[in-house]
Amino acid sequence: DPIFTEKIKIFPLRYYHSNIKKWELPMSSLSMVFKNFRNVVVKGDLREANKLRFDSIEKYIEYLNSLIPLVPFDFKTQPDPHQIEWFNEMIHRNRVILGDPMGLGKTKQYLDVAEYRRKNNGYMKTLFICKSKHKDNMARQIEIHTNSNYLIVEEGGEAGLQILRDYYYDDDIYYLIISYEMAAKFSKQLKIIGSKIGIDGVIMDEFNKIKNWGTRGRERKDGKAHITLQTTNLIETLNPEYLVLGSG
Repeated sequence: DPIFTEKIKIFPLRYYHSNIKKWELPMSSLSMVFKNFRNVVVKGDLREANKLRFDSIEKYIEYLNSLIPLVPFDFKTQPDPHQIEWFNEMIHRNRVILGDPMGLGKTKQYLDVAEYRRKNNGYMKTLFICKSKHKDNMARQIEIHTNSNYLIVEEGGEAGLQILRDYYYDDDIYYLIISYEMAAKFSKQLKIIGSKIGIDGVIMDEFNKIKNWGTRGRERKDGKAHITLQTTNLIETLNPEYLVLGSG
């Protein structure tokens, strides 16, 4: 339908699922959907979404620019307006999926939350699970956006076990960066750390791209705060993420 396609183009963030012939739009575009389309049928609970309905992108930008942190916090790097919105929302949430598109600074967003909880909620340990090729980049982001210390599990065997021992005994080490493969390999040791001293936060980067999620992610990593991050569309991949997040 060319008329429908032209209308869809007014949405700056959109994704077409060719295999199921459906368009995906962010929840922030909900008011524009009602404005531009007739006979819209909405499924699900929209009580939260209805709190933020805007007549235009300009109104939404105006809203974002008006935001300030709801609690005092000394950000190491200045957050953008949408990052402040996320920070404020995470003050009272523990288990979330952060699905912002690539380039919007998701790494800074969850690091700000992790740092706030370390300084104000007494968090001592946060586990950061990502794809192996991303470990060094995540370490750089920690250095840029925080003043906290970290360790990286680079390999298995005795070298990896020693990193886990250091993480266990050193109270000054807040983050442990580990790949999905190494997390599976050292699942027993991670459980011991969780049961003995506790893992307060768990961040899982790009979990939706992990194959065989059932074998790698079925045993949900415990933590007070649990954030799953991804940049790709969610329509066909929500179930695995929700199962890993659990309740809370």
